[in-house]
Amino acid sequence: MKKIFLIAMAALTLGMVACSKDESPVVNNANDPAVSTARVKSASDLIGTEWNYTLELGDGITFGTDSVALPAIVFGLNFDSTYAHFSFPTEVEAYNFVEINGEMTMTQITGVDYEYSYDFSTKTGALIGEAEDDNGNTVTSTLPFTYDETDDVITFVVPVSFDGVNETNVSLIFERAE
Repeated sequence: MKKIFLIAMAALTLGMVACSKDESPVVNNANDPAVSTARVKSASDLIGTEWNYTLELGDGITFGTDSVALPAIVFGLNFDSTYAHFSFPTEVEAYNFVEINGEMTMTQITGVDYEYSYDFSTKTGALIGEAEDDNGNTVTSTLPFTYDETDDVITFVVPVSFDGVNETNVSLIFERAE
């Protein structure tokens, strides 16, 4: 089976983040509809949940007169009692360009365990993890997210630069997998 190679800063950023467990108290007010209907009221409500982000690749690629359809690619996010984990579909391999001993090379992003936190009062959380920078030093990276209880989605806003200078924000919206 042919593999689709995805070299994307969004995947790289996701591969380098994690969060710490939230110990804040759960706010519960039965008179507040947002509180009583929200499925995620604390970090503990994330335990055992699975989420999907679907990357639409468009119509396809044309090579001369031949056209190849590109399927949508679905990435996963799941939470256990300690960590959040991102998963790539089997047809996707994610790579990062890094310098090793003065040579630029590609290294495969295989996964990181992410501690996580969530604050119901602000509907925000974070994934926090450790990864290596281009020089092999361990760095802590944080990827904040928001939870929308109306649509029951988790959104990461990832800054991406394709030219190394101009940065744009890309929203990665993970929907709950039922």
